[in-house]
Amino acid sequence: MSREQENQWQMMLLVEEKVIDQKHLAEIEVLWRELTPVSDHHFFTSWWWIGAWLRTSVCDPRLLMFYHGENLVGAACIHYSEFKRNAFVWTQANLNRTGETDFDQVWIEYNDVLAHPDYQLAVRQKLVEYVFNVKGVAEFRFGLSLTTALESMESNELECEFEFRTKGYLLNLRPEYADFEQLLPVFSSNTRSQIRRSRKAYSNSYGELEVVQAANVGEALDFFDHAGRFHQRKWDDSGFQNRNFKSFHHDLIANAFDAGMVSLLKVTAGDQELAYLYNFIYRGRVYFYLSGINYDLSGNQFKPGVLSHTLAISWYAAQGLDVYDFLAGDARYKRSLSDTEYDMALLSLKKKTIKTSAYKLLKRVRTQVKRGLNNN
Repeated sequence: MSREQENQWQMMLLVEEKVIDQKHLAEIEVLWRELTPVSDHHFFTSWWWIGAWLRTSVCDPRLLMFYHGENLVGAACIHYSEFKRNAFVWTQANLNRTGETDFDQVWIEYNDVLAHPDYQLAVRQKLVEYVFNVKGVAEFRFGLSLTTALESMESNELECEFEFRTKGYLLNLRPEYADFEQLLPVFSSNTRSQIRRSRKAYSNSYGELEVVQAANVGEALDFFDHAGRFHQRKWDDSGFQNRNFKSFHHDLIANAFDAGMVSLLKVTAGDQELAYLYNFIYRGRVYFYLSGINYDLSGNQFKPGVLSHTLAISWYAAQGLDVYDFLAGDARYKRSLSDTEYDMALLSLKKKTIKTSAYKLLKRVRTQVKRGLNNN
């Protein structure tokens, strides 16, 4: 499709805004699922994720529906809120997020509008036009998203700032990776050596290595809680300390597990727990969301994280899946176990006003002062 045609379609699109409340979620689900089969999207903008977010959110999101004639061609959830930093106050909009840390710790990735591929760019641009010109917001935040999607949102009429950038990593799976020994040559010699040493150390010390998937919702919730126990030992700011985070994932697991969209694995050596992995399964892709790793065992030969991921990769290859996506985060183990990288970011679009320009200048000065202090 030509750029001219995309611009014409953007001008032709009509936007309908609907207040989202619990009484109308079933109606909204029907509209969202209507777009799902024809949209090029990821798990995080499927109804499985969006529905869990809407059911557990105590905020006030709005549904925006984009029509070309009578045809629904796009949808997005927007939350309007008041941004406050000292003397700076303005109206902010977030796509499929709230802008509030406690609620956004669930951390959506591959964030985007849900749209028919032919209209995706037009819907993105119409969304920006709508929130700034019709709703009068001063800032619109879009992410965490592929930078290729965000680049289409940039405009000379707006201040465009990437608040956060990171890498994502994935491994393309092949059927033969179901054989652990055929998987290992994919990795570097150093990574292979670490995996083999770790596998031997666990087997010799504790017993046979095994990967078990939760068999039902109850067991999946139990695995999730066990993952939380290890996760909190590793991370001081673990989401498992956030009741909104736990409420969201309990709802997601309860509603998506039986449909095969959620997979929780337990990796053991004999009676010893190595790790719990919490993944999403969507359109042939495994999305690794979080893990609870047992780091209690001492010894450099033990690599519970890398070994558990390698075993999980082999296990999912045996299930016929196509991709093991580590998602965002530039971690060494992700680089070691992947064959493809991609870029993700959080984009802030702001109106060019005296207030937003002053705020940008103040942020820049603070950053320079902090950098200067750190260098002294």
